[in-house]
Amino acid sequence: MKQDMENTTIEILEQELKLSIDNYGEYHIETSNVNDNLGDAYSDKGDYEQAIKYYEKSLKIQIKIFGEERPYSAITYNAIGIAYYNKCDYERAIEFHEKALAIQLKNLGEEHPAIAETYCLIGDTYYKNSNYNQALEYYKKALALQLKNFKEGHSNITDIFNVIGIVHSKKGDYDQAIKYHKNILDIDLKKLSENHPNITVPLIINTLQYVMIGDLYFKKGDYYRAITYYEKALVVQLKNFGEEHSDIALSYNNLGAAYSEKGDYNQAITYYNKAINAQLKEPNEKYLDIALIYFNLGAAYDKKGNYDQANVYYEKWIEIKLKKLGKELPDERNPDIAKQHNIIGAVYFKKGDYNRAIEYYEKALAIQLKNFGEEHPDTVRMYYDLGAAYSEKGNYNQAVLYMEKALSIASKIKYLYLAPFVILGFCYYFSKKYIKAKDIFLEGILLLEESLKNIGSSKIFVLQENIYLYYHLIQICSTIKDLSCAFYTAERMRAHGFINRMAIRTAVSVKGIAAEDSQKLLKLNDEIETLVMKRNREIEKPLVEKDKEGLFQISILIEEKEKERDSLHTRLLANDRFKELSEFKYATLKEAQNLCGKRSAILEYVIPNGIKLAISSYCLIIKQNDVCLVKIAWDDACVKAVKDCVPDDFQKFVNLKRTTKFLYSRLIKPLEEELEEIDDLLISPDGPLAFLAFDILTNSDDKYLIEKYTISLIPSVSVISMIKKRVHADDRDTFLGFGDIIYNRDDSNNTKDEDDKTKRSVEFSEKTIHYYSARAESDGLRGYREFCNQKLLNLPHTGEELKSIAQNVFNGLKVRLFLREEASEKTVKMLSENGDLSRYKIIHFACHGKYDESIPQNSAVILAEYLDNYGNTKDSNDEIEYDGWLDMNDVAILNLQADMVTLSACETGLGTLVRGDGIVGLTRAFMVAGANNVASTLWSIHDKSTKDFMVSMYDKVKNKNQTLKEAFRNTKLEFIKSKDYNYPYYWAGFVLWGA
Repeated sequence: MKQDMENTTIEILEQELKLSIDNYGEYHIETSNVNDNLGDAYSDKGDYEQAIKYYEKSLKIQIKIFGEERPYSAITYNAIGIAYYNKCDYERAIEFHEKALAIQLKNLGEEHPAIAETYCLIGDTYYKNSNYNQALEYYKKALALQLKNFKEGHSNITDIFNVIGIVHSKKGDYDQAIKYHKNILDIDLKKLSENHPNITVPLIINTLQYVMIGDLYFKKGDYYRAITYYEKALVVQLKNFGEEHSDIALSYNNLGAAYSEKGDYNQAITYYNKAINAQLKEPNEKYLDIALIYFNLGAAYDKKGNYDQANVYYEKWIEIKLKKLGKELPDERNPDIAKQHNIIGAVYFKKGDYNRAIEYYEKALAIQLKNFGEEHPDTVRMYYDLGAAYSEKGNYNQAVLYMEKALSIASKIKYLYLAPFVILGFCYYFSKKYIKAKDIFLEGILLLEESLKNIGSSKIFVLQENIYLYYHLIQICSTIKDLSCAFYTAERMRAHGFINRMAIRTAVSVKGIAAEDSQKLLKLNDEIETLVMKRNREIEKPLVEKDKEGLFQISILIEEKEKERDSLHTRLLANDRFKELSEFKYATLKEAQNLCGKRSAILEYVIPNGIKLAISSYCLIIKQNDVCLVKIAWDDACVKAVKDCVPDDFQKFVNLKRTTKFLYSRLIKPLEEELEEIDDLLISPDGPLAFLAFDILTNSDDKYLIEKYTISLIPSVSVISMIKKRVHADDRDTFLGFGDIIYNRDDSNNTKDEDDKTKRSVEFSEKTIHYYSARAESDGLRGYREFCNQKLLNLPHTGEELKSIAQNVFNGLKVRLFLREEASEKTVKMLSENGDLSRYKIIHFACHGKYDESIPQNSAVILAEYLDNYGNTKDSNDEIEYDGWLDMNDVAILNLQADMVTLSACETGLGTLVRGDGIVGLTRAFMVAGANNVASTLWSIHDKSTKDFMVSMYDKVKNKNQTLKEAFRNTKLEFIKSKDYNYPYYWAGFVLWGA
């Protein structure tokens, strides 16, 4: 029908042309117009040769009548350019568009809207020819004109934002692409708010932008942000289309892919199944979409280790795909065919048929190269796929060729793609080219770390996804005995966030940085970290429990605060000293050795826990004049043993000792020969070892580790090196204490009871914790904290602890105690603001502690003003500002210069274990704030025994001239020999972080 109408139109126009020539002659404007119309008709029909023929006739007439540079001729030049564009003759197309542009610039001036249209036509042509840099140049010229001629929300502007975003995406410049697509989203949302909320078109546009932004974050490897945008798109789609729509299937599939990439395969499978259900209900079933979901499901089961189920879905995918491909002509200019061949290759790769995989990968690459050339991210990936297949075949020479090609192109186009480094490194490794293997892994790590500078709040999660690079490199260093590189790598893979925060904290204290700017930067960093944790917890929830809208709002808030933080940070970089200090350098092996005395050693554990790769575990032993790397036998049994290694009042001693002996055999016995003349250990734990009380590891002679060594923990050598460089005033006062708080006036436990079993913790059932953690998300923690406060018992021995330390240990020295109502959050913060907090060498908190696994930033030492026990009158604002919970975020911005902060409260040494960053908790917060050493606890401690421990420990520091580490150890040895406190529950939970 359409073709008949097109032919009829052409017949009519040809008759008009004959009449025009008869009536006006061949060289007349009317004849020119009819020729233009015929060109348009043939162009609509797809007969571009004929279209060009008539356009050129029209142009010839115009030139004869009006000369070369009549404005109207520009329209015809552009029409000819469009015809050549449709013929894929891009060079001729640009030639005619450039002629049109020259005429318009001369006749219309540089700011006419028509010129923007021609810029766009030239940009389109360069884009189609994969010349993205040239395309961007013309699109941005068009944008500059459109912004002058139209309001920001005009469709002409959003259209250009869109194409610029797409071009940046094609280039692999995802940050710029995100910027432009977010501009469109902001405009669409503004329009939507100004119109009726049920207008469908803006909602559809918004959905498209949400999906595109999600795709860009996905390509960046920022799967958490990708999920938030995909979820937002899904919310809008479900509202407008219901469950049975192909767009819904696409969103479920996108979410499945993002969860799969972040390693949550169960969540991925749930979303993929929902995608299949939605797609099958679509009236016009799209088989290729179904096939893609089958492939993704197979891949998820494959990664999960369920290979039989994976093959079921792979077979479904191949059946549909090959049937569909057989109906299509092989189009070497069709990028979709390249993708299809590539996925078929991936299926055969998964099934172990590497020859068939290579066959399809090569077909895909050939089409890709014809469409986009070599300098394209997808080309990089296809070279990688081929290299991976050859590597699995054992043909390492061929694999190396493809991987080197992939990396060469990636480097040229500034495309961050780390996978080739791994395959290439292993090809060299298995070919026994160990130095090359080391160099390639090292290059990958440096590229990763450079990219982390521009990722924002998701940097630690991108690091986690790629942490295996570090572990691989250490394994290679072990093979070639390159201990310097092993140390270099071990340091760079731990405490990233900790080190960055320490560097910023040091930098903001320099001269020329205003106090309000300093506080603001630190506070923004903490707020962002809190919000990121909250976002990630929401993402980890099962589908039925997710607050999709709330999830997106958190992400938007993160982005706003990041923008504010980055703007402030950029401004502060104008201070040269701030810039120097904020760009921290990692410690060298020589610096590490300088930290060791003649009889001390650093044990830096490297435990690739949770990484599904065959990578060994190690301990790097650093001594003053020696370094060695010892292999450690680490497995799931060790992980379980660490979890079981927490004594309580009622645990049978024999069961605990069996566990502690097992861990000693794995963690310490392989090192004994190297530690023969050592009696002081600085242990830098990795993974779950951060929660282990090393003191209670037991040798074959039933001796605890603490009986042989003085032990302290360090986050990393680099962190300790930074701490060692701090300059604290010599004339500081001795001791500042907070405690003896009345938590509950109805609690009869207000006086000393020698037999009481009170713990300095807040303990609830799992059901209660889950309920109030969920409530905390909605009411800003107030309901949660109020509930906790009702359960707090008084701690009568905290008052005795502080008074005994002040009167019997530090008597005659400068000591200050804040007791009862004065031991408040408000007091601590006021002392920090006026500088008094920084005047004390030792700061001691004797109170309740709360470790919150579900909301790590909520972990706190709990002080006085949480309820009105002291007759305080508070307005609502004051109550929100000071609730008595001195949590992580509060602590991190305190102004300290303390040699020691003692957290004489329960579970203050616990926190969230973040791979690549260690424990995020109160200990880290106090060290960032300025504490050189932090004494904290790994479990719920006993009130009375804790008092006795602390008094004895400080007495050794003051009256026996022992170091903090020596006093800690000797007090534990006293407890081991005592009648009442010899069980590990009473003494092993105290850990000392610092050097």
